Amino acid sequence: MDSIPRIKFKEPYGEILSKYTSPITFLEIGLDTGNSLRGWQLFFPTGSKFYGIDITLKNINADLTGFNVYEMDSTDESKMNTIFKDVWFDVIVDDGGPEAHIKTFENFSKKLKTGGTYLMETFRKPCAYEIYGKLIGFNDFQIGYRRTVADCFLVFTKL
Repeated sequence: MDSIPRIKFKEPYGEILSKYTSPITFLEIGLDTGNSLRGWQLFFPTGSKFYGIDITLKNINADLTGFNVYEMDSTDESKMNTIFKDVWFDVIVDDGGPEAHIKTFENFSKKLKTGGTYLMETFRKPCAYEIYGKLIGFNDFQIGYRRTVADCFLVFTKL
């Protein structure tokens, strides 16, 4: 069995995502090996639905049987609308490339349920401030900022 990064999800995510006590619909953008998607499955309640996308699935080495995984560019709005036509998410974690964060948010924030959480991670502080400045005009979102030892991330809550 491949390793599942259980500790990664306790802090600081627990504080932000602890409100989800019933099954949710979850999307991870940027899967890499797929292990983190399996870790999220351990974090959220049984019965939750898990989706994942990556620009390439060649690095997947985790067993993702039972997960909905797609190879796609997160900036491709047309493909997003086709694949996720009737899917709305409670939680979206954007762990994709920082060069795509803004366009990815513009696309996938439309698929977030009211009250849902969009986490944008894996960038350093200067990049977080730059992205925050570009997304501040999204009036239907409350935007927060968190910093961990390794990374910074932005937290968007759909109002």
